[in-house]
Amino acid sequence: MKSFVAIFSACVFIISALPAFAHSADSAIVISDIVIAGNKTTKDFIVKRELLFAEGDTIQKNQIENVIQRSRENLLNTSLFNFVTINLVDIDNCQKQVLILLEERWYWWPYINIEQADRNLSAFFDNGEWKRVNYGLMLVKNNFRGRAETIKVKLRFGYKQQFQIYYDIPYLTANKKHGFGIQYSLYRQKEINYATDSCKPIYYSDDNRYVIKNQDLYFFYTYRPKYDVRHILTASYARAHVLDTIIALNKNYFAAENARTQYLTLSYTFDWDMRDYKYYPLRGHNVRAEFCKIGLNLLDNELDGKWYTRLSAYKYFDFGHRFYGGLGGLAKYSPDKLQPYYTERALGYDDYLRGFEYYVIDGQRFATGRAFAKFAILPMRVTKFDNWSWEQFNKVHYSLYANVFVDVGYVNDASNDRNNYLADNLLTSVGAGIDLITYYDLVFRFEATYSEKGQSGLYVHLKKAF
Repeated sequence: MKSFVAIFSACVFIISALPAFAHSADSAIVISDIVIAGNKTTKDFIVKRELLFAEGDTIQKNQIENVIQRSRENLLNTSLFNFVTINLVDIDNCQKQVLILLEERWYWWPYINIEQADRNLSAFFDNGEWKRVNYGLMLVKNNFRGRAETIKVKLRFGYKQQFQIYYDIPYLTANKKHGFGIQYSLYRQKEINYATDSCKPIYYSDDNRYVIKNQDLYFFYTYRPKYDVRHILTASYARAHVLDTIIALNKNYFAAENARTQYLTLSYTFDWDMRDYKYYPLRGHNVRAEFCKIGLNLLDNELDGKWYTRLSAYKYFDFGHRFYGGLGGLAKYSPDKLQPYYTERALGYDDYLRGFEYYVIDGQRFATGRAFAKFAILPMRVTKFDNWSWEQFNKVHYSLYANVFVDVGYVNDASNDRNNYLADNLLTSVGAGIDLITYYDLVFRFEATYSEKGQSGLYVHLKKAF
């Protein structure tokens, strides 16, 4: 009797659960297999590393669109492909085949390099110093061996002479989570900015001798556990030598009244990136935190560049109907008041406020905030030149955006012995511009900016704003 009751109860449970099982089966699909086409160079495992699904996975139907879209964005953000298409092919009611169509980029770049050597393109035009131009030869091999590796050799002459060799292998281990890279650079210049006065760099030049010579060796390790997060650990050694004249002009150039220095640097970077397209994002967010110590007090005559931390966070919104927006900011903090001019960087170098491109604002701590609104005048279009057989270049995508923006910033400078009038003041600017985005991650920005304490005018940039 007990056995009968147990069997009857089990049958009732199975029958009552059948609708739930049926509903689950109806609301999910199974990835039967993944077919990749068009990757003449790129290995299949490099492509599959960017996918949020694998063969045999079960995915809810209400999630499949987002999974496919994010996988496509991951592939485009590798900068290995000009175009990526992902389609689902029906096998039966619940099984789907994934077909990935790739159009690879051109990976060999042997070319003559001509570039401006100022802090930014607008500062270069403002200075009118056409001698500040670099030229040379560069050989870059992207996607080396089809494994997303990069090899770069640069020989540069002109204003800033440089020899550089670089190698990066992002997937060193079988699980494709660990990477490694190395870079060696040798620089020398006959002119450098040795100080700042009235928020403008002050230069010294010598036509007969190199004013500065420096070299550095970098090693970096990357760990990418899944898709959107990277951990980067960097160790480097650098040494530099300037003319005695530079130390006479600025005793704090190396902060030791010595014309020679060397130093070790350790840094750790956390990068969480959920942007749809990292070179010109319209949706998603990214957070980046860096902790760095310059000078470890292990070498003779070592530069004591102190330590700093940087944190940036940005959010991008798609409002629909071709309207977009975004906001975010960047902050840098260093506790030490007196720092070497050689390594102290606030605004006006790699980081700047729009409308203040012509200025250098020195300090140990700074923060910026930015917000923008955009309208897609011309959403992405694709043009193919049928009479051009070079397939890596005969299909071009382009888009055009109008935008308005506001930037705010603040630099704290604890040093009282320099004319740094823009520091310790709230800086603001507003403006409008036109952005042109095209293939090979090219971004052209043309902006008109008004700033109360900076300089208003028209500015040109060749990269995204933030």
